[in-house]
Amino acid sequence: MKTKQQKNDEPIIKYFIEGQQDEDNLFKLSTKDKNIQFCGFFLSNVEDQAGAKKEEPVVIFPKNYPIADNKDFVSIKTAAKLLLDTFRYYRYRRDNTSGWRKRATGTDKEILAASIKIDNILAILEDFKENGYLHRKHRVISQTKPGRIMWNKTIQKSESVISHRQIFYPTPYMVSNVRHDEEMVQKIHRHLVWKLVKDWGWLTDISVNLPEEAEPCSVKEAKRILIQELSNCFIQREIDLLRRMINYYENQGNENANPKEDFLLTGEFEQIWENVCSYVLHNDYNQLKDDIPKANYEGIGEIKPWSQIPDILCQPNKKLYILDAKYYAFPEKQPGWGDMCKQFVYAFSLSHVAENGKTKFDIKANALLFPGNEKVTADKPWKYYGEAKFEELPEFGKVQLWSLNVKDMLEAYVGKKNFPVAEFFKELEKIGCSCESVE
Repeated sequence: MKTKQQKNDEPIIKYFIEGQQDEDNLFKLSTKDKNIQFCGFFLSNVEDQAGAKKEEPVVIFPKNYPIADNKDFVSIKTAAKLLLDTFRYYRYRRDNTSGWRKRATGTDKEILAASIKIDNILAILEDFKENGYLHRKHRVISQTKPGRIMWNKTIQKSESVISHRQIFYPTPYMVSNVRHDEEMVQKIHRHLVWKLVKDWGWLTDISVNLPEEAEPCSVKEAKRILIQELSNCFIQREIDLLRRMINYYENQGNENANPKEDFLLTGEFEQIWENVCSYVLHNDYNQLKDDIPKANYEGIGEIKPWSQIPDILCQPNKKLYILDAKYYAFPEKQPGWGDMCKQFVYAFSLSHVAENGKTKFDIKANALLFPGNEKVTADKPWKYYGEAKFEELPEFGKVQLWSLNVKDMLEAYVGKKNFPVAEFFKELEKIGCSCESVE
């Protein structure tokens, strides 16, 4: 675990890399396994020197994320914002990444819940930055407060006076919009803004020190009040803000829950890594899937053929690259027999797809891609580790093992930089695949 605090107005930031040991038992993990198997953000409850409880933000970066020991607060904040953006972008990239297939499990829902929670928090803070505290205005009709005269109601309800042959209304009905800053909705908003700025303002450009605002009611009561207020709201900015606040409270965790369930965490960053690789490298699986050989069952009735599903198939300039994204802390953890067998079979079967008597696919490389923290050079954010092959079965070719710098990949994923895809494919092609084809 690392800790950074630079100035008096900057929070203490604890940060880990997924896969590290939780030596201080911060996450209340089982005694058998102290490895941190999730990444994201949460608030840690700690006691200061006086014994008072307070919350400190904790960041868990993805496996092999390049964080050096001498990182300052600004660098940690920048890295944390990149991780935050990755969670947010996954929500939109997942349905618009060519060839990528999200899993039909609770994993996707878990990541999406974190993404939605992030969006709500940042939207509430951004609204506060632009508009300040919420001030709801109510329409008040009165004969004593100044405002716009309601002539129809005045003529019908108010007594008139004739003077100098003219009709006067000494006490007309008037309408005005009045702010009610002491109402419960405003108190809920002030408390929520104070809490979010205190806990997560360091991740945004909001650095003001707001006066502490006491929690005016329970979470359940806050939701009820906000939902009721929403039905009486007709200003779009206020409608959007109230909905964000309601969504935030709906996603509030139980105070007694395990700390790792408290905020923006997922134990399945593997799914995000797969989507990152698929998006950045421009997956062509959808265009090629109909040509992938399928296996059939025979003699046991009508059973649907099962398909091979490679993670990533890229075919720039008619050259095929068979790729699989693996979220391992490589090289400490290495791919197993199942991982390697699939890659060998993918390449072998695709090398035997024929068209007009010739091999249809010009396979240039077959590779596994791991998150890494190394670079060959600044413009080559990857490292080649070696290859796997059957010495006695050359027809299966070889599988290359590469790490892609996870920071550069995430920056490309969220649109902050371009990843040199064409140059990377050239590096893959130099090593090659060596599968024997139908020719």
